[in-house]
Amino acid sequence: MQNFDIIVVGGGLVGAAFALDLATQNPKLEIGLLEPKPVQLPDLSGTLDNKIYAISPLNLEYLDAIGGLPPKDRMGVIQKMDIFGDNKSNLLFDAKLANQFLLAKTVEYGYLQQHLYKKLKDLININFIYGHIENIIINEQHALLKCHNTSYTAQLIVGSDGANSVVRKYAKIETKLIDYKQGGLVANFECELPHKNTAYQWFNQGNTLAYLPLAGNKISIVWSCQNYKELLNLDSNTLCEKVAAAGSYKLGTLKLLTPAVAFPLRLYILEKLNANRVVLIGDAAHTIHPLAGQGLNLGFSDARRLALILGKVPQYQLGDEALLAKFNAKRLPFIYQMQLVCHGLHHLFDSRQLAVRNLRNLGLNLINNLPNIKKHLISGAIKY
Repeated sequence: MQNFDIIVVGGGLVGAAFALDLATQNPKLEIGLLEPKPVQLPDLSGTLDNKIYAISPLNLEYLDAIGGLPPKDRMGVIQKMDIFGDNKSNLLFDAKLANQFLLAKTVEYGYLQQHLYKKLKDLININFIYGHIENIIINEQHALLKCHNTSYTAQLIVGSDGANSVVRKYAKIETKLIDYKQGGLVANFECELPHKNTAYQWFNQGNTLAYLPLAGNKISIVWSCQNYKELLNLDSNTLCEKVAAAGSYKLGTLKLLTPAVAFPLRLYILEKLNANRVVLIGDAAHTIHPLAGQGLNLGFSDARRLALILGKVPQYQLGDEALLAKFNAKRLPFIYQMQLVCHGLHHLFDSRQLAVRNLRNLGLNLINNLPNIKKHLISGAIKY
């Protein structure tokens, strides 16, 4: 049996950032980072990662502060966001309006993960452990985590093991699932025309297509739609044509750089984030519709807040219910707010009713002509 102060289950971006943050704040803590098997970091020297994320300025600062921000040469910059509804409605956000240089930066999953893991491996109080969880048993002294051939104890288990969290299941935290009956198709392309550090988004009869600028004249797309399986089966030339046409040829013709992949779109709403020496962060704690691109930003905010709370408490208090309830009280309303906004926008743009279509188009055009409102929305968005 191995004993730790904290076990972080799930070494994705959020779990890795949290472990790095906490281990740096308090080098006396013994932290176990549990994965089913050793993480195989991809070789990205000659290709792009298919998973691309837009990181907010606040979280760019956070990653930089903990030493987890990769070099700039593979990150794209978003300075403008150009949004199109149906019937020629349009809304343009420009970072300059809020006296900012950028709205976000785009980063490859594997590239960021590699950099975080390099930092983690330099810390003597981070222990990489491997196994599939078979049970979690909680008592007054500790949490006992059982894997196939090994058991581990900790004062606290942090579940960052994704939307289908095993930790959440064993903690018996009630979850409401809403299935959007859509998939998010992602792929990377080279563009004929320069993107000029502008992200584009089209809402069209329940489908949402986003172009995210990457370094060089490349983009990553997220296409939220019902027919994503059909799109996956297209040959590369046909897919390029479909994506270019759906984006009104805004960036001219496209050349596919990475094979398209897709993931189901589901909304997980939790009643709470903690229970009996267990606390959840990242996708284990929440999912949202990708139309706002804020899922990972919410996860990094979880990591930052939890590390801030736990960083200065003695080891024996790490599993204290009052302490974890404090984190829950701070984070859950914030998460609910973002989930409500994204869920509401999805339904607003999914509606086929003429009155609703007219209202949403009027709203986009109206806000586009109100610079003070746009400034307020930009300032709010970059703080996530």
